[in-house]
Amino acid sequence: MPIKDLVGGMNHVPAEPARIAKGLPYRAYMTVGVLVPALNLKNKTKLKTIGNIVPDCWIYVQDRRVKLGRLQIYNNWSPYMVKDIENTVWVGLEYFVDEGDEYWNMSEEAFSQFGISEMVKIGLINSAEEVIDSHVEKVKKAYPAYFDTYREMDTLIDWLSSIKNLYCVGRNGQHRYNNMDHSMCTSFEAVKNILTGNGYICMSQNADRLSFNKGYTENGFAEKVFHLHLRYDGDNDELYFRDYIIEYPEIAHEYEKMKLTLWKKFEHDRNGYTAAKEEFVRKYTNEAKLKYGKRY
Repeated sequence: MPIKDLVGGMNHVPAEPARIAKGLPYRAYMTVGVLVPALNLKNKTKLKTIGNIVPDCWIYVQDRRVKLGRLQIYNNWSPYMVKDIENTVWVGLEYFVDEGDEYWNMSEEAFSQFGISEMVKIGLINSAEEVIDSHVEKVKKAYPAYFDTYREMDTLIDWLSSIKNLYCVGRNGQHRYNNMDHSMCTSFEAVKNILTGNGYICMSQNADRLSFNKGYTENGFAEKVFHLHLRYDGDNDELYFRDYIIEYPEIAHEYEKMKLTLWKKFEHDRNGYTAAKEEFVRKYTNEAKLKYGKRY
């Protein structure tokens, strides 16, 4: 949530933090997706592309005759984003605007025609008649900006930090124009802080996964041990393994015996315990994926 909206929706905010939050600036974003048979841009590089289109994903536009700030070529992000990758190109025309300005208030049809006319003006296509389809998207507060009351941001952060159970994450939550990878990582860190503050131990962490446990102590296992795994959508290995040992009790019994043996051997070495199970778990997870297909 944008800090401006967060603080604006809170009760009993002191005057200074309220003033700073209210004055934080943003740029909005509008894009027109345009489907065409081809672009006039020529691939003059040695990079091979499908249809020999230019290999760029993003291209910044320096031509002052147009409002267009940047264009992206969806074909180059992934061939699966375009239905007919051999014979068409999906282009995203990107505009940086202000909420309520003349561009923001255009109808979708009018804004599409405006974007297409700019494609013609700078020579991306020869005529608007070439366009097969178009689509408009609008994003409020897409880009936090570094002017107006931003210079007083530290004062606002100090006040927000006094609210112990509040975690501001993401580009808008921190009013930082950072990359999306970092923005997503701030959510991981927020979850980590919440859980470790409630007795969980972060057992492992990498770019894709966080694993937490509660109940491991210096003296070994507590009576109850809780596991919490934080994953990206689509990472479902544990669910496949679970389903497999439910369907095959003999495998579950073998797993149980192994865990009891390893528990005695690695009672004070969680990493060693996990590593010792890895080959067994990987084997039956892979078998489960072959058996169940795209269940998850």
